[in-house]
Amino acid sequence: MKATDRAEFELTPASGNDLDRIEELLRSSKLTTEGVRDMLGSMIVARIEGRIVGVAGLEEHGKQGLLRSVAVEPAFRSKGLGRHLSERIKRMASERGIRHLYLLTEGADGFFAGIGFEVVDRASVDGPVATSDEFARLCPSSATAMYLALPVATDEGEK
Repeated sequence: MKATDRAEFELTPASGNDLDRIEELLRSSKLTTEGVRDMLGSMIVARIEGRIVGVAGLEEHGKQGLLRSVAVEPAFRSKGLGRHLSERIKRMASERGIRHLYLLTEGADGFFAGIGFEVVDRASVDGPVATSDEFARLCPSSATAMYLALPVATDEGEK
């Protein structure tokens, strides 16, 4: 992976052993830890020299999904980790048959616009993602809703 000043990072699936560090990273980034234990199988972590310095997760709702819990340790921000984590989650979502990916953010809409998401009216979001805990109660109503249509993954690759 890309060099981050002096260290290389690797992206790996999260495991149960990573939960405490993931929750610590999310809390320090002022993100909720609620539901994280249940979605560990859909989380990716960024490691530098074995230490978790970033995380992102996918919450699945049929053909809809939520990009959640994107957090990078402050010392490693602006080095491409958030982008790599988010791109990996987008690919995972597409491979799992998710066609509509949403997120809620407070202040990172410019970052997410840079990776293809568009701001949408939160009231226009429907289906199972709209009734998810993230949309219904965990994120404040002031959070910006964003959307990305995902390509259909095929055996030959993405189209």
